[in-house]
Amino acid sequence: MAEKGEGRSEKKMGTYSSPIAFAYIFNLIVGAGVLALPQAFNKAGLALGTILLLILCAMSYISASYVIECMAAANAYERMSKRRERVKDMTAQSRKPLNYSLKRRSPSLSKDNGDSLSHSSTEESVSTIPPYCVDVSGVYDPDKKEEQVNITEVTPLMQPSSDSDEDFEIDTKYELGSMATLFYPKVGVALYYLCICLYLCGDLSVYAVIAPASVTRVVCDMYSHYHNTSNGTRDYETENGTDAYSDTYSDACFPGLNKIEIYYIFLLVFILCIGPFTFFNMSKTKLMQITTTILRYLAFMLMISLAFVRIGQGHHSSPKTADFKVLPNLFGVSVYSFMCHHSLPGMVTPMSSKKYIYRILFSDFTIILVFYYLLVFSGVFAFRPEDMKPLYSLDFFNPGDPYWKLVFGIYLALFPVFTLSASFPIISVTLRENLKCLMKLLLSEPQIRGLLGKEPLEADKSIKFPFVIDRFLFPVLALTPPIVIAYATQQIDILVSITGSFPGVGVQYVIPATLVLFAHYKFKKSFGKYKNPYSTPLSHVVFMVIVLGWAGISVVMMVLDLALFPPKTSEPF
Repeated sequence: MAEKGEGRSEKKMGTYSSPIAFAYIFNLIVGAGVLALPQAFNKAGLALGTILLLILCAMSYISASYVIECMAAANAYERMSKRRERVKDMTAQSRKPLNYSLKRRSPSLSKDNGDSLSHSSTEESVSTIPPYCVDVSGVYDPDKKEEQVNITEVTPLMQPSSDSDEDFEIDTKYELGSMATLFYPKVGVALYYLCICLYLCGDLSVYAVIAPASVTRVVCDMYSHYHNTSNGTRDYETENGTDAYSDTYSDACFPGLNKIEIYYIFLLVFILCIGPFTFFNMSKTKLMQITTTILRYLAFMLMISLAFVRIGQGHHSSPKTADFKVLPNLFGVSVYSFMCHHSLPGMVTPMSSKKYIYRILFSDFTIILVFYYLLVFSGVFAFRPEDMKPLYSLDFFNPGDPYWKLVFGIYLALFPVFTLSASFPIISVTLRENLKCLMKLLLSEPQIRGLLGKEPLEADKSIKFPFVIDRFLFPVLALTPPIVIAYATQQIDILVSITGSFPGVGVQYVIPATLVLFAHYKFKKSFGKYKNPYSTPLSHVVFMVIVLGWAGISVVMMVLDLALFPPKTSEPF
């Protein structure tokens, strides 16, 4: 629903209303990662899981608000820096002969570029972002007028003011990488790209396991059920309130093939069908958003409803209160479930009005927390911990169920395949582009260029890769690690925990907290003061320390968990 974007060129970013933004952010946070949450919650216990999930939700909200504040700060810093340069330029030009034009058009504020960073080589365009990786795009405002500067009012000591709220308006999209480049020192930028690449790689690994594992479970269980039933040797247990196949057929599938071999076949099919999209450019569309949102809501409501139906039929469990041994694993899965920070700029910037952005964000996190509680509470009372699959949607699929329930079970079992197949190319393209940025950053260093026998890079030059490296090598680099990991292990709970607890902690906590800290410092150093109308009350240094301290504790817990309680071999089948 683009309210102001109609009639604009395809290169311009449209806008949408606050309710649409609420739905997009909700859809962004509630991903397939939450499917690993019920089992971890069940093992940790009700009390421990409830408290930890509440704390993690609060921490995630605080760090998400830091991202929005940094977006406003980045917009203002670029505008004020450009204005300062123009003031200096006009001051110098005022000493030239009087035939100099008193009014000029700013190329960075022209109708062709809006208020975004110029990607052209125009000499008057000023940007504080180094040229090795510029990834910002603007929102065109047709009502914006040409900027006029009267040199008679300019003095050499004149400085841009940081008191104007308009400077902080979020109408240019600054991704996390752009903000890192703007506020971090160069070593911080390199660490950022390393962290985001590791996180995206872990994300793709989880996707590459979940999709073929889900298909394997459905195909093999359906084949085993009907094959064994037709021969009169069906071995299906319903004792003690459980519904599960006996160990006799736990690995059975097609003749001569076990489940892990079938999994490898479907993994190959998945990569051959979805992987090639990594070699092209893709972007999310509203149709894709709406479709995946409907599929996602339907799946989660079905899981909650079927869990209550199961409880009503007498299949119930008595969950434990707390088990601190599995606390780190629960933390890793929970962190992954609240992840949205790396994609917030793309969701927030197109909003037609950001006046109530923090209320929208708070509402999203609150409703999602309640939604998660419904999902996990219904699950822990419907299934015993030892009966739950690492992928919760698979718990509702049993070939021996009545047909109406079997249809729902098949849909839930295959639900991750539909949504993840749409998300995998987008994440892989994002990883590909971040790998390029990291490589450009490293190759721009004078020491590395010296080792390669290259001259130092000029300030206005950027690195361009050959066609084969740009269009072939980087996509292969983005796809290879997830494929290798998906081939080596199918332990979804462990993959989700490691991805969420290490690079996930960096993306969700460390990067937002340090970004806002550096933004405060750089703003005050450059302009003397920092008065951001989008500042959150939680951006005080005390809250930053709390968030960073929580990130440190979480990493320590995860290390202890891996050292003291090595993961047991388990498969999602």
